[in-house]
Amino acid sequence: METSKPNLPVSTQIFRARKFLLVIPLVLSFGILLITKMDRGGEYFPIFLVLSIGIFFFMWLALQKVSLEINDEGLRYTSIFKKDEVAWKDVSTSYIKYRHHGKSGSHYWYFETWEGKKIRFRASLFSRDNLQALANALLQKSSAATIDDKILRMAEGTFPWYIF
Repeated sequence: METSKPNLPVSTQIFRARKFLLVIPLVLSFGILLITKMDRGGEYFPIFLVLSIGIFFFMWLALQKVSLEINDEGLRYTSIFKKDEVAWKDVSTSYIKYRHHGKSGSHYWYFETWEGKKIRFRASLFSRDNLQALANALLQKSSAATIDDKILRMAEGTFPWYIF
């Protein structure tokens, strides 16, 4: 006789976006500033400096607003521009997909509902521990959903190389 797993409550957890990602544009902008100062004698240096600092602070503020909250009822994703939520019982499909934007791209985690609503977020914004906790909550609470093999392995702690 097979016994089903007890549906244990998921404790409320709030995951914040990783801020160390800001180091990349900051280093690039200061590299451009130094090259510009050497090439042009420094005439545009103050403009580029103010612009670089402004972009850095805007990106920092935008990342401050990014969060992912999981609880017993569902998932809530918040960013500077939107706020989406989905109940665990409404999730029909969950998968990770690569999307191009410009000359690059990112891996996004999708949650689709039975009604066709889609919620997505960039997987690289959150740590592996956060993603593993989300995968485990998804497996536990959305038993009727079709879940991608990558997510099943992530719940066990085995991540694809491109999700760092």
